[in-house]
Amino acid sequence: MIREIIRQIDLRSPVKDMDALEVFGREGDWQTIHYADKVKSLEVWECNPEYEENLRKNLPNATVKITDSYEEIKRTPNKFGLVVIDNPLLATGHIDHFDLFPHVFRVLKDRAFLVVSMFYDLKSYPLYEKLDEEKKRVILDARTRFYGQKWMSTYFAYRNWALQNGFMPGWSSSSNRNQAVAYFAMELVRS
Repeated sequence: MIREIIRQIDLRSPVKDMDALEVFGREGDWQTIHYADKVKSLEVWECNPEYEENLRKNLPNATVKITDSYEEIKRTPNKFGLVVIDNPLLATGHIDHFDLFPHVFRVLKDRAFLVVSMFYDLKSYPLYEKLDEEKKRVILDARTRFYGQKWMSTYFAYRNWALQNGFMPGWSSSSNRNQAVAYFAMELVRS
């Protein structure tokens, strides 16, 4: 769970000193609420205005932006020590968190921790199973483009993205969230 990932990050650098970004906030009650009071500051992005009221209620100390996260990542001037990406498998015009890369690197402080939700077992993910074969193919093709090959090691895929964008990867960890999704966390230091 996210609590374990945050605990592991805190062992390496105090999260109480970090400015954090939740890229896909929804209502803030799935995971963000579990670390919101542990960080120095929290900015939360959410595209759906229907979630805004509960998002603000659940995370009263956060800066909430109702915005397209895929566009906001390209324009925000803010830098963060912790970036958490808990994305949907499919969003309007996007698959997974893939279109956030390489833009996510521009919002990282010189030393930062990146946490992404990964769909490691699509066949166990209920939404995926309900898709038609064409959409499944599109998703698998996008995964191949992002990771380099369908079943490439997660560490090496994100390591390569980091290196290509001026960051040295350090510590990393993963933690299963459920039967189909895991959190992957990585420490990144600007080189």
